[in-house]
Amino acid sequence: MKFMLSLAAIPAAALAVVACSQEAEPAPEPAAEPTETGTELTPETVTDADCGADKLQDYKGQMLTDKMFSEILEDYPLARAYPQGGSPALDQNFNGERVNLVTDDYRNILEVRCF
Repeated sequence: MKFMLSLAAIPAAALAVVACSQEAEPAPEPAAEPTETGTELTPETVTDADCGADKLQDYKGQMLTDKMFSEILEDYPLARAYPQGGSPALDQNFNGERVNLVTDDYRNILEVRCF
């Protein structure tokens, strides 16, 4: 009799384990961070001052070397560089606090901007 009761408990235990192991729904994407003025940073509202691009305009026209990019990353850890025409999708990767360096085929910096 004990053996039968033990066997009957197995399906109930398995059901409990399955119920606990089901994945929870993913957390919602975080909203854009509000600026000091309280407005959200969007591609339409971001300015070069929001990410510090205004302070890096002197780099335009220079060749982006690995050493230069490492130095930029020290002050702007979210910075990234990409070739002209290789602009990231704004809707998926937009971060108004990120400095973006747009380069030509020879790694000359064409633009320094926040998106």
